[in-house]
Amino acid sequence: MSKTLTLLGVAALVAVVAYLMSSVGERQLDLPASDTALDEAAKNQLAAKASIAQIAAESEAIDAPATGEETPPVRAEAPPGFVPAPVVHQATPPEGYSFASHHEVARGPMTEYDIDRAQAPADLPAWMAHGEANLGVQAAAAGRAWSFGWVRLSEGADLEELRELLAAHGGEALGQAGDLVRARLPGDPARLEAIARAGSVAGVGALPPEVKVADGLAELQTNGSDLPVWITLMSDDPDGRWRRALQGLGAEVGRFDPALRSYAATIPAVALGPVSQADYVLAVESIGRVEPTLEIATTAMGADSVRSYDAGMETFVGTGGASVTVGVMDTGLNVDHPDISSNRRSICGANFAVSADGRADDQVLWFDRFLHGTHVTGILAGNGAVQRNRAGMAPLVQDIRVAKATNVAGRASALGWNRAMDWFATPTACGGDGVPRKALVINSSIGVTGDYWVGRSIGERKIDASVWAARQLFVTSTGNSATSASSSMAGAKNALTVGAASNTGDIAVFSSRGPTADGRLMPKIVGTGVAVLSPRGGGSTGR
Repeated sequence: MSKTLTLLGVAALVAVVAYLMSSVGERQLDLPASDTALDEAAKNQLAAKASIAQIAAESEAIDAPATGEETPPVRAEAPPGFVPAPVVHQATPPEGYSFASHHEVARGPMTEYDIDRAQAPADLPAWMAHGEANLGVQAAAAGRAWSFGWVRLSEGADLEELRELLAAHGGEALGQAGDLVRARLPGDPARLEAIARAGSVAGVGALPPEVKVADGLAELQTNGSDLPVWITLMSDDPDGRWRRALQGLGAEVGRFDPALRSYAATIPAVALGPVSQADYVLAVESIGRVEPTLEIATTAMGADSVRSYDAGMETFVGTGGASVTVGVMDTGLNVDHPDISSNRRSICGANFAVSADGRADDQVLWFDRFLHGTHVTGILAGNGAVQRNRAGMAPLVQDIRVAKATNVAGRASALGWNRAMDWFATPTACGGDGVPRKALVINSSIGVTGDYWVGRSIGERKIDASVWAARQLFVTSTGNSATSASSSMAGAKNALTVGAASNTGDIAVFSSRGPTADGRLMPKIVGTGVAVLSPRGGGSTGR
């Protein structure tokens, strides 16, 4: 009987690194006393300072006089002295396997049980009850004959029907989320009334400013400091019109992310109100900070059944990830450790950690003082050069891509994490055979801190957009808050979200588990074990 081997199947051994959240209870981090003594507020302040500095640099580059050259992208670098090894194991699928694209994955039909469980349409939001009047006022305040707003489709209506209706009255549908449609709507009361009364329309309205501001951000406004934020727009900004409008409100505006329609920006605390009142703004949320999650690691999960060590060849054979370029977004990588650097065709990396306090150590990519990135990479792809029984899940990986997203203290602005996602989406080369390769499987055992997660934050939407556009597998962990909360990345629809299980197969008591805020299954897979041994960072050559 023929079996199907998809990209996920090829990469499953890599992905089943499972929880990939390393904890080495006995290790002691040699961090400055000032780092270990910081409370949450101080850590947030340092991350905000780093975000503000990076946004300022991006803004300056955008506003600089044109030179005829685009701003150079972040370049991949190879470890100093790295010597690529010849490929000794060519990946071949086992006999009887066939390949299929994601388009060929079978979909099960909906049953009557599924249909019965489908949610009934939600009540009309209060701001849509008499939304036509608010839209007219909004357009007048903006000095335009139109403004941005929302249209809710009636049950059974489709987007094409609405497009025709809006076009007939001088409007335009811009995008759809369920039965809500982002739109450019006329300011004329008669036209708005005609749209609102159409059979395909359940309601129209403008999102209130207080709904646009993410929970928790308003509290940050009270200390009067500048706020590094993500500003999501109602439409794209091809000519920079909305960027200039934000600057007019006092914002320093960085780079635009077209996949999310979002600007990274720094705004004075007093500008939060005016920014949220702008009709072209959909949402405002704090950039926040990222830090590694350190509680759990994995043991082998049946890996020996699909690959084994050949003493004559002095390497593993079988299914061990040889055909898959892997990526790790973490604290850096210790390339002095043989398990990491030996028998690789290429190792490329880039640093996205912005230092808030000017420490030179924060700019070192290939040492990993915090240890976490090396530990995770070893679980994922350690080749067992020091001890073959300590090899990682995919020891035959030939190509590794590394993005350093935190400083030496294991934290950083989440803005760097976002920029690292863009870097991973593009093939990179550095030394070796010079062939650009894109990571097909990316592990991110770091999370964005925050108290409020509803499944549609910038981080989750960034994962969803990147995975969809770049066709990558993004592996993240659920977190360690049991049923109380989950990781900030765990709500992403396109992430392979992984939880922890005990050796008996039961969910670990601390492992975060769902459902998500909108009722989706979480985690999607679990991995066994705690406290696994893996290569050490910090320049270690054999521990």
